[in-house]
Amino acid sequence: MSSTPRQDREDLLLPSEPLPADALLRQATELFVSEPHHTPGEIRIFEELALQLLRTTPSIDKVVIARRLARHPEAPPAILKALLGSDVEAAAVVLATAPELSDVDLLGLVATGSTSHLNALAGRRKLPPLVAEALARRLDPAGLEILADNDTVKLPADAVRRLVTAARNLPALARRLAARIDIDDVDLIDLYLDLDAKGRRRVQRGLEMLALRDFASHRMLPRPPAIDRQVGRDVARAATARDDGRLAMLLGDMMGLDAGYVLDLIVDAGGEPLAVALKATGFDEAAATRVILFSGARHHRSYFDVRALVDLYGTISLRAASLLITRWRSAGHGTAELGVATHQPQTEAGTPVRSGEAHAASAVSPAAGQRAADLRKRG
Repeated sequence: MSSTPRQDREDLLLPSEPLPADALLRQATELFVSEPHHTPGEIRIFEELALQLLRTTPSIDKVVIARRLARHPEAPPAILKALLGSDVEAAAVVLATAPELSDVDLLGLVATGSTSHLNALAGRRKLPPLVAEALARRLDPAGLEILADNDTVKLPADAVRRLVTAARNLPALARRLAARIDIDDVDLIDLYLDLDAKGRRRVQRGLEMLALRDFASHRMLPRPPAIDRQVGRDVARAATARDDGRLAMLLGDMMGLDAGYVLDLIVDAGGEPLAVALKATGFDEAAATRVILFSGARHHRSYFDVRALVDLYGTISLRAASLLITRWRSAGHGTAELGVATHQPQTEAGTPVRSGEAHAASAVSPAAGQRAADLRKRG
């Protein structure tokens, strides 16, 4: 403004014909941004005028003003703060383009902003970690995905924990987290089922890291119990018949996992969780291959898919696989007792094994029978 002719400034402040408030603010903003530097007095006059007129300025004009003002090196912070708290369209422009905004103003927006304001803030480049931590507590699932996609901010530990917790059963968010380099492989373990193949490989690396720490601490590795021959035959029959409900019941008893959760492993298109669980349960390679071959719900695995899953079964350590299945049990997917059969073993012909035969087992309880029926319907 210092180089603007005095008459121009007087014409702006005292026009021959009164201007609408929005037109006056637009003209004042254009005049302000036309000069790179201003005196303190000029900045103060513009700030007082803008703060007064912004209250009645239409949203579309606020957006124009925000675009013109946000990148100016001497834009009054009070005006930018007012734009942040106004219509979300104008706030989004400021958040996307203003290079300098104070942590206090951003935290204030976290505390008072609408969902749309928070989502716009989540996408701001180089968001301060303190703001990201506070923001992670208030965002909805869509906003959390935006924050997870923002690779210009390093997420603090508390924000990572909140994002991981929120990402359970939200595959889109889980996969975004798995794509970040500032999240440890170990932090992704509880998201294993929701990840794609690349993310699952990260989890498998994390499990092996935990297994090495476990081994270095001289912790005993509990060996899975030997698989009863008749139970193994029942598993093979259920797998080849694609009786997913019965297979889930059988494997659930052996793994100490809820049958409904095991069904999720069986029908999983990728198959990696099932391969790891079979390793932890003590299946040999031939038996594991048979289950893998006929799993995957209605998906028919190709030779290469089956080979990759069998390779995973062979390469993951028993300790790492056991750590994963233990995490599943502790997360509430376990059954009350491990290794207690609730199914009725069958002969090759499909008839129940009599109690006097070598591999006798307890009869099915009514509750277990109903659960098996429900699982067959799901399968």
